[in-house]
Formats: sequence, C-alpha cells, structure tokens
Amino acid sequence: MLWATLGAPVWADPAGWQWSLEVRQSLPSAGEALPVHVSGDTIERSGEDKVIVSGDAELRRLGLVIRADQIRHDTATQQMEAVGEVRVIDGDNRYRGPQLNVNLETQVGAFESPLFELGSGARGDAKELRFQGPKQSEAVGVRYSTCPRPDDKDWRPDWVLNASSVAFDREQQLGVASGAVLRFQDVPILASPWLQFRLNDERLSGWLTPTLNVSDVSGVEVTTPYYWNIAPNQDATVYPNYLSKRGLNLGLEFRYLRPSASGEWRLDRMPDDQLRQANRTAFSWQHRHDLSWGSAPWRMSLDVNRVSDDNYWRDFPTAINALSTRQLPTNIVAQTGGRDWTLKLATYQWQTLQEPNFLSPAYDRLPQAQWSWRAAPSQDWRWQLSSEMTRFEVERSDAENGWRWLGEASVARRFATPLGYVAPALRMQGRHYALDEVTGRAGQWRDTTSASVWVPTASVDSGLVFERDLADGGLQTLEPRLLYAFTPRVLQSGLPIYDAALKDFNFSSVFSPYEYSGSDRVADNQSLTVGLTSRWLRSTGREWLSLSAAQKIRQKEMVVTLNDGEAAAEGLSDWLLGGTWRYNQAWQATAFAQYDDTEQVLRRSTVSLGYRAGPAKHTRLAYTFQRDNSELLDVTWQWPLSGLLGGVVEPGAPMWYSVGRSNYSLKDKQMVNLLIGAEYDAGCWLGRVAIERVQDSATTSTNRLFFQLQLSGFGSLGSGAIATLRDSIPDYSVLRQQIVTPNRFQNYE
Repeated sequence: MLWATLGAPVWADPAGWQWSLEVRQSLPSAGEALPVHVSGDTIERSGEDKVIVSGDAELRRLGLVIRADQIRHDTATQQMEAVGEVRVIDGDNRYRGPQLNVNLETQVGAFESPLFELGSGARGDAKELRFQGPKQSEAVGVRYSTCPRPDDKDWRPDWVLNASSVAFDREQQLGVASGAVLRFQDVPILASPWLQFRLNDERLSGWLTPTLNVSDVSGVEVTTPYYWNIAPNQDATVYPNYLSKRGLNLGLEFRYLRPSASGEWRLDRMPDDQLRQANRTAFSWQHRHDLSWGSAPWRMSLDVNRVSDDNYWRDFPTAINALSTRQLPTNIVAQTGGRDWTLKLATYQWQTLQEPNFLSPAYDRLPQAQWSWRAAPSQDWRWQLSSEMTRFEVERSDAENGWRWLGEASVARRFATPLGYVAPALRMQGRHYALDEVTGRAGQWRDTTSASVWVPTASVDSGLVFERDLADGGLQTLEPRLLYAFTPRVLQSGLPIYDAALKDFNFSSVFSPYEYSGSDRVADNQSLTVGLTSRWLRSTGREWLSLSAAQKIRQKEMVVTLNDGEAAAEGLSDWLLGGTWRYNQAWQATAFAQYDDTEQVLRRSTVSLGYRAGPAKHTRLAYTFQRDNSELLDVTWQWPLSGLLGGVVEPGAPMWYSVGRSNYSLKDKQMVNLLIGAEYDAGCWLGRVAIERVQDSATTSTNRLFFQLQLSGFGSLGSGAIATLRDSIPDYSVLRQQIVTPNRFQNYE
C-alpha cells in the first residue's frame, strides 16, 4: 500500500505558519492481515504464489485504490508491482506514474516519477519516491506548487519549490530537504541548502520568512525572525531588525501558557539609533492569572508598556501595537466576585509621550479599590450599591494629589406593557476628598484639604409604540419618548477633577440624566427630553428606513460646570436629527445632524453612504462637519478592477483589486491621511502593494511602502500589509482567507 501527502506546516509558528512540504507513506505493519480486492480484464496465477491482474487492473485495500495496466503480486514475498499508467487514489489525494514497486511486508520499494495532486490544492512531482522501511522514505527531485497543471503541455507554474531530495522520518515526525530553492516567475527568491520541518502540525524551531518595509524616515527595514519552540507550552521568537537609516534593532518575544496562567512579553532594543543619536528601548508584557484565595475565585491581569523616549511612538509605529499611542498604560488588576457582588483591586500608571507637542500627563491611580452589589431582580426592581477608593497622583505643576472615595446607591423599576413603558429611577452619589494640599481652584472648597459632597438624582424614562399597516404589507411605527431628570444644585467648585468630562451630545447622551461622564462633577439638572422615532419595515420584517429627532428642554440654567466653563442656558437645546436608510442588503446610508434653532446654524453633521456587494467588493463615502473646527471627507474602498470597464471575467481567472482610504480636510485643503494600494489574485498566489501617508503632527508626516507576496498553500514574503489594510479599512476582506477542509469523499472512485 502507498500513501503520499504534501502540505503540513514546516515551521508551525502559532502566530502563522510559513511554508510547508511533506511527502508521507502509510504501509501496513508487518504481518498485518488486511483484505485485498482486485479486479481486471484478466486475472491469472503464475506458479503457486504469483497473481497477475491485467487490463484495467485495480487493487483496493483499506481505503486505498491502485489502478494500472498490470498489477503483479507475489503472495509469498508480498512483493507488488504495478506498471503502465499507475494511479493511486488515497481519499482526496491522487498520484500517478509509470511504475510502482513495493514490498508490502518490509515496506521497501520505489514509485517511479510520481505526479501528485492533493485535495488541499497542492500538486507537484518527483523523479522517484523511495520507501526504506515502515518509518523511512525519501523523495528525489521534488517539485511542489499550488498552481494548476495543464494536461496538454509542460507544467510551468508561476511559483515552485524545488528540492534535490526530501527525507522523511515517520518515527520522529521530521523531514529534511536538501538543496531547496523557491522560484517565482522562474526567478529564485529563497534558497536553503538544508531544511528541517515537521511532518505534522507540531511546532519546530527554525528561521521564519523575512519581512521587508520601506519608510521615508527609517529607510529600508528588513526583519529575519527566528522561532524557538522551547516546550509545548512555551515559545520564543527573536526579531533581528535592520533599518538602513537607523541601525540594528534586536527584538525578543516570549509566550507561555499554563493551566492557570498565560501571557506574552516583548523587548526591543536598539543600542545606537543613528538618526536620534540615542539608545532606544521598548518593553511590553501582558499576563493573565487565575488564583484561588478563599471561597471566591480571583482573576489577575497585568499590562505593562514602557518606552525609552517621547518619540518612540512615531519612529517605530510597527514595532508593538500597544506602543503606537502616546499614553502607555501599566496596569495591575485583580478581581473576584459572587452571584450578586464584585470586588476589584487595581493600580493604573501612565507614561505620557510629549513629542511632537505637549500632552498633559494623566493621573496615576495607586491604588484603586472598587466594590459593587446588585440585588437579584424581583418584580422588575433593580437595587444597586457601589463604592470606590482611589489614590490619584501625578507629577505636574497643577497637580491635586490625594484620595477620593465614591459611594453610590440606586433603585429603579420598569413598568412595561405592549403599548409602552415607564421606568422611574432614584440615585444617590457621594464622594469625599482627602488632598495632600489645599486646592488651587477658586470656589467653595478652595481653602480645605478635605471635602464631602452628596448629590441625588431622580429620573423618569417613558415611551410609547404605535403601529400602522402599509399598503405593501409592511409596517410603520411611531415611537415617542420622554425623559424627565432632576438633580438639585449642589455647589462643587474648587474640588479636583480627576475623570469628569462633558459627554458628547448625541442620541445616547441626550436621554441620560447626567451631563458629565466620570464622577468628579454631577451637574444640576431640571430638564425634559423629548424624542420621536419612526421606523418603516418591509413585509419580511426587515427595517429599511428609520428617522429620529430629539431635543432637551432645560427648565433652569445649569450652574455646576467643568473648570469654570460656560454653563448650559435655560431653554431649548440644539436639535438632534438622524436617520438610517437600507435600500437592500448592499446599499446603506446614515445621517446625523446637530442644529442650533436659535442661531439657525448647523453645528455638526455626519453623512455616509456605503455599498457592499460582497466580500472584497465594497466602498464607503463619509462627510463630517464641525463648525469652526473641521470639515473632512473620508473615502474607503476595496473593489475588483478586472471587468470594471466591461467584459466577462471567467470564474477563477486572475483578478486585480484596488484598495485604499483617503481622509481629506476640506477646511485646510490638504490630505490628512492616505492609504492606497493594489492586490492581484492569480489563483495560486497573491500580490499586494500599498503606500501609506500618516500625519504625525500639523507639519510632519511619515510615508511607508508595503508589499507582500503570498503563495497559496505555502506562506508569504514581504511586509505585514494585511494588518495595515485591516486596521485602516472597515470591512476589509482578506483575499482567499477562507480555508475549506478537504472532503475525503470528494474524489472518491
């Protein structure tokens, strides 16, 4: 029996396999008695032990089918020979060649010039496949590719992996390829005199595929990772990274997995940055741990991110994702809980990167303890209690370091009927400050280091739903909503502001009793919010149009503000208007506007129109306007170019795709960010090239070039273009990402 397969991972890095080649045989163990079925035009016996099957000869054994012009089997020595158009069918894999000779007992023999075609899409050939025992075999003169093989001419695939020989050890599940050369368009692009790889999906230490980036700031960037499989639950990757304008950067990533813990950390070190004339370092560590302290289970998490200098985030944007922002967290969190309560103990620290312009450092929270309790629902009643104690600390001139205690109690109930609902709620919020020094703020609490404030809030949310049938069988709804909120005026000026901020004015915040997020300010409020939503539904139940409007009626001027800011005036707020239109599954449009009825001006607006005909065939146009601030036009797309100007594209034919995102400032008349690229799907390989422009500041930007060659069923060479496209373009579809598991019966005969 012969069994051959190609396609297992060579160096199976858990983050993504690189390239693969496997040829394997499966022959019965010595002395194993398995039924054999033979058929043919003639079956004759030569002597006592030899059977000869001629004319469309066929042998079936244990799911294996061997067909040839003639099959000869010596029952005494278990020697089998198949000659003349030999074909081997093993599940969804096929092999053919002129002659197969193998001993079924010793499993020694050879398959002359075999051609293979696998259910996974891989195909190729070898000069000879030699069987050297139950666990040993060797292929000589191997070619491997996933490009199609025509029947009427020589096979010249777009890409092919050649190896002078490939030895297989089934005992150790290892393979060794000698003289391996990868060619693309008949040009050698990768070569190795010796390659060791796994015959299964287990990981194996070795060099990974190099990556290449080009930046106008750092120059050409070449990375040659080395993967180290330390243990089944531990691995490490070394990233030697050379930047032509900066120098050599060394990166190390370590990952671990244990029954109650897991994590990964990465260290990058550039001893001498030639552009900055300085040493550059970055460190990132994420850890998760399950603990058993007492009767309740504990879960701990650790997130550490630190860099050597303020410019690191823009000089190395692709080094570590967590380090691409200017506020780098270092957090330690431990939490536990029961059926109706939770407890969290944490510390939060920040490294604020000041370049290229000043950014105010955030307060560290060292430590923070939070406790909450929520009663089990009883007749729609909701009872909640919570408490928090936090130490705030930061090094800056206007710092108000100290302790803050928060306490909150609330009760709510919802009365609901098919016609509508009424939901009253009552909430009491308290906080106490113990500061290191008297606050420098003007106001009631400016001359003390200790202060307490209690603020109650009452609200009633209500809504109705009216319906009417439409002539086309659809349905229209009319949904009025009212929210009344009352918070008495409690002076809070002079107290620190650690986390309070004004909420964005939108449909969510306008139906909230609270003007501010966070806990350091609770605004006085006596208001009524009026809203109306109407929906149109088709007979299938799918909503194709919805329109909404809302306005807040403030009965008294708001006094409690942030940093002595402008108070909200008594009377009517701006109008909020919004809508969503879905013509079908492909077309969708959304609109939002904030309109000042007093001055009769548009404060903000957002309009978007999107079309999605399927994967890798979508586009979206969005317009955003903020009066006296910005006016942006944002376009994203991923669209096939083949057949765009007419003509018929055959299924499976090579396809060009255009992909990109453009963010243009109409106010400044300049491009803010730009990403534009092209993708080519040739069937057995994919090519990508993209150019990205990122605005670092008002006067500086960084340009990068990405390109990638992805060989289907083998691996990829080049930069991480897919990650950049996926992060920048909503709904980006990775071409040929879906992997269909071969069906063992799809080529059954």
